Amino acid sequence: MIWTGYREESIAYRRVRWAPGRAGHLDELEDYGMFTGGSIELSSSSELGASGSLSFSGAALPDTSDLVRVYYRFADEEGGAYEEALGTFFAVLSDPTHDMGTVSGSVTLQSVLRVLKKGRCRMPYNVPRYTNAVERAADIAADAGIPTNGPAAPYRVGRGVCFDFGTDWLEVCNSLLSSAGFAPCRPDAMGGVVMAPRGSATQDAPVWTFEDGPLSIMKPEVVLANDAADTANAVHLRYEGEGRTLWASAYNDDPASPASRLARGYEVSVCEKVTELAGATWGEKLSALKEEARARLVRETAGTEYVEWKHPWVPLRPESPVGIEYRGSGLSWLGRVSNMRLSLGGDGLTVKTRAVSQADAGFRATVEGGAW
Repeated sequence: MIWTGYREESIAYRRVRWAPGRAGHLDELEDYGMFTGGSIELSSSSELGASGSLSFSGAALPDTSDLVRVYYRFADEEGGAYEEALGTFFAVLSDPTHDMGTVSGSVTLQSVLRVLKKGRCRMPYNVPRYTNAVERAADIAADAGIPTNGPAAPYRVGRGVCFDFGTDWLEVCNSLLSSAGFAPCRPDAMGGVVMAPRGSATQDAPVWTFEDGPLSIMKPEVVLANDAADTANAVHLRYEGEGRTLWASAYNDDPASPASRLARGYEVSVCEKVTELAGATWGEKLSALKEEARARLVRETAGTEYVEWKHPWVPLRPESPVGIEYRGSGLSWLGRVSNMRLSLGGDGLTVKTRAVSQADAGFRATVEGGAW
């Protein structure tokens, strides 16, 4: 495909059967003709991962008992054809207007993680000691009718966990995944759930680099900002279990770091309790807690740099590594996509992407810890 030339674009809205436990579950049906446009938000930080809204006008209401899958299509200047699903959503109807045989209005789009968020434990939910945390989270999603990416990890919970009556299943899944070093659940474009390890703090090679010049596809306005004023420079963690308490603290006291306690003259702290630690002995557990404090400090004190820009659709998703080489403004930047706002028109798609990177990850950390 030619991504840098002329495109003839279109958007399709396809009905997808939602019938867990029955043949044809998540099968594609007919295209909807009533949707006229809207927007989709893909985010690595929102709880449901994907959301949006669509406007509609037609002879009947959309069937909100099923899902809607949004497709982007384009033909390039040499006749090559491309199609990609942007997302699969539940559609929640909002105040339709009836006028002489025509009904119009809008629907709110929510990812399939809505199923896990709306379902709750009807009694205390126990996860016994030595349960494989990732397998249990995947089983919960499958029981709710949501296919997964088949995640696997050896981690087993070190002690039993009990989730209170009324806890939603998404919180249960995300808690189990977090204990195994996994990121929270996120939806894929086809109506499944992705469970994957947390991304590395190091920057992978970009899957797409936006450049200025004669073949540029990005708009010329690029916004660059950071949150350096709010980054932490100390992390304090505590672990309690079997009658003992472990503590660990990590500090940024590097004089070369603008976020350090020395540079600022005061401490900006993060304090948390840790419920799971690797290790067979108390010494091993303390070492694990100190390493967790150091790693958390790196994430917290490094600071975040944000870049926003607009462009036509390219195959990116939240967490995709991305680069910008904007030589006309002296900007050479690498980061990961955090948010994508997709504006759906009658004849195409425009994208506003936000990406983030760690702005100060090379500082020296001081770590201490003990027990009482």
